[in-house]
Amino acid sequence: EQGHIEYLNKRRLCGLLGFLVAGFWVAGSAWAQNTPTGEYARHEMELEIGGAWVRPTVAGQSSTGAYLVFKSDTNGELIGAESEVASLTELHEMVMEGDVMRMRHVISVPVKAGEPLEFKPGGYHLMLMDLKAPILEGQKVAVSLLFRTATGKITKVPFTAKAAMMDQPPRKRRYPFVQPGTESEHP
Repeated sequence: EQGHIEYLNKRRLCGLLGFLVAGFWVAGSAWAQNTPTGEYARHEMELEIGGAWVRPTVAGQSSTGAYLVFKSDTNGELIGAESEVASLTELHEMVMEGDVMRMRHVISVPVKAGEPLEFKPGGYHLMLMDLKAPILEGQKVAVSLLFRTATGKITKVPFTAKAAMMDQPPRKRRYPFVQPGTESEHP
């Protein structure tokens, strides 16, 4: 038990340090200079997010998953995520190890220009951990992704996801992308 707590504390510290380094890069970029949060920087690159949703929590649950479709007009990689509702937000992936499906933290997720990258149950997803309060059905949750282009530029991409259960009827999957910083519909 104590070893597990120490392990989680070390992971949180590493995540915080990574977040701070990325934050300093973002603060120095043209994106952060006099650009209101959520404004869409079309002149630099096209970054689109669609179908964003977060799984609501039940009593006593301290983490949850967030799902979305991300698309960029340039090659790069997603290198992190953040949300004010959680102390720690990480990129995760579900993988088969033998006959067992396991979840693992990933440092980055490659993005190919023009190709939608889906974060979904059973695949890539965001883990919101050490939640500050329960996530309720219908609640709007602010989340940001950190995207690094092939040239090394880091951009913070804010969006809003709605808390919804997975068993709700899905929309047609035509990837109706929305501008970062605006509300996204449940998939």
